[in-house]
Amino acid sequence: MEQQLDELVEFLASPRSDVRQLAATYIVGFSHPTSEHHQLLQVRAKKMVQPLLVICHELPVAANSALSTLVNMTSSLATCELFANEDSLRMVVRLITIPTSIIADTA
Repeated sequence: MEQQLDELVEFLASPRSDVRQLAATYIVGFSHPTSEHHQLLQVRAKKMVQPLLVICHELPVAANSALSTLVNMTSSLATCELFANEDSLRMVVRLITIPTSIIADTA
């Protein structure tokens, strides 16, 4: 299963938006803290955060999945530290607080 998760994580950074969006839609199910695969994703969090932040600006379904995955991943302090820069925090706050944002209600 680890190899499949590695491939899925790689798809998050694909140059093709349709591939990124499908990967975001699939990975959200593995990211829930009660999932048996949650820990496997936590190990890969460093590779996932930036692509997921990019996907948050894409189609609403994929953006919703990307933000949900990010929220699920923040159950780990190590993952939270990946957001410890002003640009990432500003972007997430903007995405969830601006009423016209496509994913404001998700958070």
